[in-house]
Amino acid sequence: MSEQIFTIVVADDEQELREAVCGMIRWEEIGFRLVGSAGNGLDALQMVEQLQPDLLLTDIRMPFINGTALARQVRELQPLIQVAFLSGYDDFEYAQSAIDSEVIAYLLKPISMAELTQALREIHARMEARFNALRPTGAGGSLPLAVASLLLDSFAEQPEEEELRRMLVDCGMVFTAPYELTVLAVRAGRLEQDAAQTVDQVLRKYYSCCSFVSGGRVLSLLVSEDGFARLGAALDELYYVGKRLLDENCVIGVSRSFSQLRRCTAACREAVDTQRLAGESGIYRIGQIQARLEERAQDEQDAAARLATLLYGGSREALEAHLRRVLAEGGSDMTAMRLLLAAQ
Repeated sequence: MSEQIFTIVVADDEQELREAVCGMIRWEEIGFRLVGSAGNGLDALQMVEQLQPDLLLTDIRMPFINGTALARQVRELQPLIQVAFLSGYDDFEYAQSAIDSEVIAYLLKPISMAELTQALREIHARMEARFNALRPTGAGGSLPLAVASLLLDSFAEQPEEEELRRMLVDCGMVFTAPYELTVLAVRAGRLEQDAAQTVDQVLRKYYSCCSFVSGGRVLSLLVSEDGFARLGAALDELYYVGKRLLDENCVIGVSRSFSQLRRCTAACREAVDTQRLAGESGIYRIGQIQARLEERAQDEQDAAARLATLLYGGSREALEAHLRRVLAEGGSDMTAMRLLLAAQ
């Protein structure tokens, strides 16, 4: 029995065949767990959306939504789902012309349960190889210091734009003018130090990027010469891979796009704030919580103004009471702490 279990949904409008496949295959022994079956394309689509299986085994000719249309739509819901067709010979040429090369297998009816079992073993082996290729190897090499310094503002004196670009090229990033950049902050409950490798492997299918781990999250700098229209698909895939490999729902924060490398630090703060303030599993862009960020900034300004008023014009007792209240409410500002100690 395989160590890695993948979930599967079976879709076929032939009830007798569907029940035979679902009931006679020893799923656990070949590395699968059957989570659902459907008799038409619409039910199958809803089932994929609800259950998020790893594999969809589907006929082509089905009511409401045919198999090729179903394959395209389920990939929009779950980018890494694998699709295998189980259909008649007459549908083969149609399927080949209608579906892209990402179909993991095309199985011809009639097929015996022994033949189907063996085919599913082979499908499982291919799926396992794909996921294993995304796992961190522990040999990620040295931290991309130029990218880390740029995002974390650790330069003693920030270099000029052209020098920054050369440093990033040395880290393997590709720049073709004009270009845009964005920053991602990815967090999960069991984030490993070498998880940046996995993030890079997913994102590099879409954009030139460089990632590293800092403060319990992966920070990624992405560059594109034609905008970020494909970013949604990249983030969906990244979310699914994180959930699959880390057994955790990732929270991904996305900054605004920008074009000047000197803005990297500010964009990194945006991405981290977006990820941290979101507070729930999912993917969040800066615009989704902009009002909350502005509210927080205003609260910080108001707090600073109140503190200044008390510090320079208030009584010692009022200042001490204010600072104690801030700390009691969970404040952790070290300046406030020092002022409190000084006031005692």
